[in-house]
Amino acid sequence: MAVVLRGMRVLPPSFYRQPDTMQLARQLLGKVLEVVEPGTGLVTRGRITETEAYVGFDDPACHAHAGRRSPRNEMMYAAGGVAYIYRCYGIHNLLNVVTHASGEPHAVLLRAAEPLEGLQAMFERRGIAFDLPSAGDRVLPKRLTCGPGSLTKAFGLELKDNGADLGGPRIAILDDGTPVPERIATGPRVGISGAGPAAMAKDWRFWPEGTRWVSRYVP
Repeated sequence: MAVVLRGMRVLPPSFYRQPDTMQLARQLLGKVLEVVEPGTGLVTRGRITETEAYVGFDDPACHAHAGRRSPRNEMMYAAGGVAYIYRCYGIHNLLNVVTHASGEPHAVLLRAAEPLEGLQAMFERRGIAFDLPSAGDRVLPKRLTCGPGSLTKAFGLELKDNGADLGGPRIAILDDGTPVPERIATGPRVGISGAGPAAMAKDWRFWPEGTRWVSRYVP
C-alpha cells in the first residue's frame, strides 16, 4: 500500500554540511529515504527511524580515525550530501550519509526505517514472502528494514551506489514536513567493539522513543 506524502522537498546540500554531525543524526529522524530503481523507475520510500553518528579523526570507531584514507573510505572525505556505501563483513552493504565539509570525514549510518512505499519490492529483495493483506494493514515485519544491512538490501542499494548524490536521482532524502521527534532515545553504537571501551561507551545512536522500527532496543 502506497502512503501519500505531501509537500516533500529534497534536503539541500547545506543541511548535510552543517558542522554538528551529532545534531544532524537527530535531525535525520523522521526524514524520508527515497531510492529509484534504474530502468524501471520503481520507487521505494521509508521514514528514517534510527541513525548512528561517526565523527572523523578523533573517533576510534570511524573509518577515518587518525586520518586513515583508502579507496574504501575516500567518499567520507567528500563534502556532505553524498552516500558512503561500504561492505561490512563481506556480506552487507551499509548506507551512510556523508556530513560536514570537504576533508572532514564525518558520516551518519542509517540503521532502520519504517517502510512507506514500494513494499512488494522490499519484501522480494529481502527474500520474505509478501503477505498483501498484512502489508496493507501496515502490520509489517521489523526485520524488513531494521538493521543497516536489511535496510540497504530492502532499498536495493549496492556498492556501485557509493558516492551517489543524496539530492537524487538515484537516492534522495526528503522532508515531508514531519517534525524531528520531541523525545529521542540514545544508546551505544553497534558492532564497534574493536574501537575500544571509550568509543563503545558513547551514546551516539539515536531513535524516536516508542518506535518499533529500531534495530536494537536499549531500555
